Amino acid sequence: MERHITIGDTKIPDSTLLVTLTIREFDSLMKSYGLRKQEKEPQEVHNEGKYIRGYAAMATKLGVSTRYIGKLVGNGTFTEAIIRRGKVILFDTDLAINLFKEKGNKRLNK
Repeated sequence: MERHITIGDTKIPDSTLLVTLTIREFDSLMKSYGLRKQEKEPQEVHNEGKYIRGYAAMATKLGVSTRYIGKLVGNGTFTEAIIRRGKVILFDTDLAINLFKEKGNKRLNK
């Protein structure tokens, strides 16, 4: 009597060569023996963009001076893209770049 390994709904005989397994069967076999990590359920991520910290980082990202970033923050151009916590200022880079483009900077409006 031949022994079988059950993977999902499929029974695979012990005499089966590994070479003849499909990738899915091989992956399931590895998972069943704990030799491969189980994939985690994807978590819902609320991604509002990549954040960077400080005027200098934002100036580097946009290719302008920190003084110019200060002016843009002061005149309200980046109001929607800023999160402030005490002395720390975070910029949502995607939103800041879009706002910067709308302002009419020729360097990014190519």
